Amino acid sequence: MLFRSELHRRTALDSLQARIFCIGVALEDGPVETFYNQDATDAGLRAMFDALLPLLAGDVVYVGHNIAGFDLPMLLRAAWRLEHPLARLLPRTPRSRVVVDTQEMWRATEPTSSRTRLADIAAFLGLEGKGEGLSGDKVYDRSEEHTSELQSH
Repeated sequence: MLFRSELHRRTALDSLQARIFCIGVALEDGPVETFYNQDATDAGLRAMFDALLPLLAGDVVYVGHNIAGFDLPMLLRAAWRLEHPLARLLPRTPRSRVVVDTQEMWRATEPTSSRTRLADIAAFLGLEGKGEGLSGDKVYDRSEEHTSELQSH
């Protein structure tokens, strides 16, 4: 029998099994707004999607690192599964004029590289990265640490 934490670690990158527990959004040069689904339930995900609807209505350009290959397909599949109206706002084809994927942009300038980490691009540009050792399969553990920290205050 798998414990909940082990199950989350094993399915974190599988859009058919993963649960979305956090979405960060920044509009223009504004601060990042983070929406949480701490229990990773469908009801919590629906509430997050409801909160996102007004932010994503209108002319939106989606920008992110590997957003075309991971984030947008993950969100779209979850919205389809829940039959949520957010599915109508998300791009159906991630490689469209409203999607700017920094991983694909970087790959276009370095065709021999199959994948460039965002931390490497940030270092190259002299920007602070997300920190060492954080990858998709460690997000759940980091979120648990953050949740515990918040609850202790």
